[in-house]
Amino acid sequence: QYGRLLQLGVRPEKVGLWLRAVCRRVVPHALLGGKHNWRSLSRNLASLVEAPSGRDPAHLLLRGMRTSECAWMQPLPAAAPRGGTAGAAAERRRQADLASLLR
Repeated sequence: QYGRLLQLGVRPEKVGLWLRAVCRRVVPHALLGGKHNWRSLSRNLASLVEAPSGRDPAHLLLRGMRTSECAWMQPLPAAAPRGGTAGAAAERRRQADLASLLR
C-alpha cells in the first residue's frame, strides 16, 4: 500500500514549478524589482518545497534578494533645511507607489 500511496504524490520539482507560475501571475513585477530578485525568488521557491518544516519560510524566500533593486525600499532623501517639505513629499510618493503595487 505504501508504494501505491507514493505513486499518488506530486514530485517536489512539479510543486516548485507550479509555485513559480503562480508567483509570476500574482506578484507585481515592481514589488521585487529586477531580474536578480526574480531569479532568487524562483530558486528559493524550489528550496522552500524541499526544506524541512521547521525552517522559517520568510528567511528562505528572501535569501539572496537585493533591496537596492526595489524602488519602494530605497531610503528617503534627507529633509530639506529650514522646515522644507522634501521629505514629506518623498514619503507621500513612496506610499502612493507602494499602494499602486498592491492594487
